[in-house]
Amino acid sequence: MLTKRLLYSLLFLVPAAFIWSTSHSSPEKIYLIATPAAVTLPNAAAVDTVSFRLSCGCPFQLANIQAGGDTSAFMMTYITPLGLHTTPHRMAIQSKPMHKGNHAAWMIYSTVDHNGVTDYDTLHMSAIVR
Repeated sequence: MLTKRLLYSLLFLVPAAFIWSTSHSSPEKIYLIATPAAVTLPNAAAVDTVSFRLSCGCPFQLANIQAGGDTSAFMMTYITPLGLHTTPHRMAIQSKPMHKGNHAAWMIYSTVDHNGVTDYDTLHMSAIVR
């Protein structure tokens, strides 16, 4: 009698365990996306805007973690404050008129998504100031 009960239990528990283990997938991969990913300013009066969002559409806090190149040639105005938990995050980029010539810079932004994973994206900037 015990063997028969054990057999019936296994017949119901094993398939249920298999269904449970295969129906739960790992968390979705989320990407931080800058649109556009590169900004080219044709003159000192030009201004362009960039939007950052997560691929999942979730609100997030944006952080600027690294910059390189000739960053002093660009003026960044954060339309959406970096510490705000929202989506999208917008910023305006303008080249500084006192810096004549061709300039290039990059900035790395990051956020921690709702899966607890840190996501990154790099914004590339270039300007031609005459």
